[in-house]
Amino acid sequence: MYSWEMLTSLEVPRCHAGLVNVQGRLYLVGGRAPKTGRNGVVSVNSIERYNQQMDHWQVITKLRTARHDAACTAVGQSVSQSHTNVIYRVPYCGHLWTMMMMVLA
Repeated sequence: MYSWEMLTSLEVPRCHAGLVNVQGRLYLVGGRAPKTGRNGVVSVNSIERYNQQMDHWQVITKLRTARHDAACTAVGQSVSQSHTNVIYRVPYCGHLWTMMMMVLA
């Protein structure tokens, strides 16, 4: 039987983020976070990876543009994100997002 377990929180709470599992590691992409000191929310430009052994979230890279409400998927050994007709990817152990293709609608 499975049960829920409380783990370390993100440094910045967020919603509308992409979450994907790549080779047993969780990657959190973008999202919406509360504005510091003000009402409202702001889009997030970080990609974070959860380290299960250390129970710790680590920022591994930044998106060129902050994103939220994006779909994420694992493709081979990389994480892909689709938003506004552009597909981006970051290699499994890489640190830069590169545009893979523009999807024409």
